[in-house]
Amino acid sequence: MTCPRGTYGPGCGFTCSDHCAGRLRECNHIDGTCLYGCTLGYSGNLCNLPVQEPFIDYNLAVVTAICAISTLVSVILAGLVLAPGLIAQKQETDEDIPPEHELPIPYEDN
Repeated sequence: MTCPRGTYGPGCGFTCSDHCAGRLRECNHIDGTCLYGCTLGYSGNLCNLPVQEPFIDYNLAVVTAICAISTLVSVILAGLVLAPGLIAQKQETDEDIPPEHELPIPYEDN
């Protein structure tokens, strides 16, 4: 026997958890397992176990911020270390090119 949507168990005497994910909060008609997982903040087959999401999210946010700041600092330091060498190389290259009035004039034989 299949239970009406939103109920499960012997004689369909149990109601699916309010924390089952999905618009209709559906669960397995035999054991009550939420078909589409749990809403944010709950876990377990029946979605009846609260999870301390703010604590988990806080740790994730801290780690992400540290990684982002470290990457930014690395890029800035690389720029500071490499920029003087690139500028000096550019200046040397510019010095090797004679001014326009000193360039040889191509000879054309007609």
